[in-house]
Amino acid sequence: MYRMLKNIQNNQMSGVAPMPLKDSTSSNENSFAMNRRNYFQTNQITANTVSENLQKKYSGNRDASSVMSRRKANAVGVGSLNSSKDAMSFTSNNNRNEQDTALKRVRNGGYVPSPKIAANPSNRPVL
Repeated sequence: MYRMLKNIQNNQMSGVAPMPLKDSTSSNENSFAMNRRNYFQTNQITANTVSENLQKKYSGNRDASSVMSRRKANAVGVGSLNSSKDAMSFTSNNNRNEQDTALKRVRNGGYVPSPKIAANPSNRPVL
């Protein structure tokens, strides 16, 4: 009747420009996706020849905000492109916080009576 999904683990993906699972510390906004899209839709600038430089006397938009937006889109795009098609992941299997929490739970297994019970003379062991 219903088919079981075989591979629903999207923590690690391969291929060109995959989008694996992001960790819990990432912002849940669309800035990452929009910068990826800007990077993939821009034309890669090639070096002009000398004759083209003499004919063209215009330059691109060079104000600070456009320079920063281009640099941000470039950094996000290059970092998430995965042109080598290797396995890619934004999260790690080695989560140190989970290990520390588990160790803390194991080590804090001892029982300590409350001060009210420990101060009562009838609860002291007889020697």
